[in-house]
Amino acid sequence: MSDLTVIMATRNSAPFVSQALASITRQAHESLEILVIDADSIDGTQELVRNVPNTRLERQTGLGLWQAWNQAIQQISTPYIAMLDSDDLWEHDSIAVHMTALNQNPQAVASIGLTRFFSDEPTLPSGVRQELLEGSHRGAVPGATMYRREVFEMLGYFLENFTTTADVEWFLRLRQSNLMVEEPDTVVLAKRIHADNLSGTFPTQNQYDQDLIQIARESIQRKAKAAQEVLP
Repeated sequence: MSDLTVIMATRNSAPFVSQALASITRQAHESLEILVIDADSIDGTQELVRNVPNTRLERQTGLGLWQAWNQAIQQISTPYIAMLDSDDLWEHDSIAVHMTALNQNPQAVASIGLTRFFSDEPTLPSGVRQELLEGSHRGAVPGATMYRREVFEMLGYFLENFTTTADVEWFLRLRQSNLMVEEPDTVVLAKRIHADNLSGTFPTQNQYDQDLIQIARESIQRKAKAAQEVLP
């Protein structure tokens, strides 16, 4: 019986999806399943996914990355959940690192490891600094995180009204809660930088800025409400 479900959202992901899935299946963890939510790919992505053992392919019922993640989370029954973008790679021991961290601290609802960035392209997309490819980075990145399933019952799902930053908003909610998080000092995710990254295809920079402003406003409101609740 599986104890971990790995979620992947795809949409015309054929150039990278096989590598991403292989980085999951090569992990030294036998009791896992993969759930791929596909947004009507027409480039052969679905055929590539169907060739991977222990992988279930479902059609996305809504729109956007956040909806795809929520669609998957709502039907998962395994105690642990992880996510990997279809163009990224896990390091060979990523699952083991997270499992060790969570087993050592049963109170922790998530384990967040380190991320390294890489690119196969001769030039970096506009706005991406070369320094990003150097060393490893600590950040709230979904692909570098393993979750206990109940954390989504405690905090809720990803907010689908955000066009670009629902993951930022969710991790901020996590940080502002009293829930415990483990942070192993090990690189668990190799995040690919290329021209078609979500971060390089925002509808507009203005939309990105608006989402961040809304996140900041809601964060302030949560802090104010929490402060009022502790007053005598």
